[in-house]
Amino acid sequence: MLAPATVARMVRIEPGLAGHPDRLRWNARYGAAFEASFEPHPVAVDALRLPLPPGPVLELASGPSGSALLAAAAGRRVEAVDASDVALGLLGDEADRRGLAGLITLVHADLSVWRPAPGRYCIVLCTGFWDRDLFPAAAAAVAGGGMLGWEAFTVERVRERPDFPVAWCLMPGEPASLLAAGWQVLSQTDLPGARRRLLARRRCRLPGRGAGLGVFAQRVEEPERGRYGLAAPEHEGAIEARCRGQPVLQRSRDRLELIALRVEQLDGIAASAVDQSELGKKL
Repeated sequence: MLAPATVARMVRIEPGLAGHPDRLRWNARYGAAFEASFEPHPVAVDALRLPLPPGPVLELASGPSGSALLAAAAGRRVEAVDASDVALGLLGDEADRRGLAGLITLVHADLSVWRPAPGRYCIVLCTGFWDRDLFPAAAAAVAGGGMLGWEAFTVERVRERPDFPVAWCLMPGEPASLLAAGWQVLSQTDLPGARRRLLARRRCRLPGRGAGLGVFAQRVEEPERGRYGLAAPEHEGAIEARCRGQPVLQRSRDRLELIALRVEQLDGIAASAVDQSELGKKL
């Protein structure tokens, strides 16, 4: 059911954004006639299904986001950043209605200058927005073992709409081609409507790289979600298991996860999880 676009929550307006054209444009779009669906984005759904390290979720250019609500409902703290205080107000109201307001921080900011803290987030999401200068900082904000999910228009959009700014478009191969070493691209897909979607995992950088450790595996209990995920071993509560040549089997609720973390000299650790059905084929 669509939620009415009434804003009871007052979002603190960043002084430098008071007359900013992006704020004015998006506030007008999210005005009285707008109805928010609060449907989570598919890339957020996919990312939240995967093993994750502890930490909050960051959504850039969030709008009135269903993805932020989905992450909060899973027990994650969320930071939602947008230039539109009206959009953030809609999100805040819905979070209140669902009892999730304590998990979602609303950040009114100009993404052309605002930058996230590095290595802080288990997931960084951005959908429907592209800024090539922002992307490296967004990727660097993902913690080891965490996910980066992005969707934006490709340059094909300009052929459909010649007035569409090229600076808002992905070039061929982007954004995956812009990732530094140490990333595993899980998928990059071109979609109808001149859009491209990326889902990538940042590999864990662990002590002992290149020291012949063989296979390194670990698990960390995540109280926020009540499941197991990957994290750097220095994280408090980490349980490390080292072995030479054999993967480590772990039981996580009703399935076995085979987590093989292979030490690579250049690229760090690549992680893969195999569910119980696939495990039977491999053993």
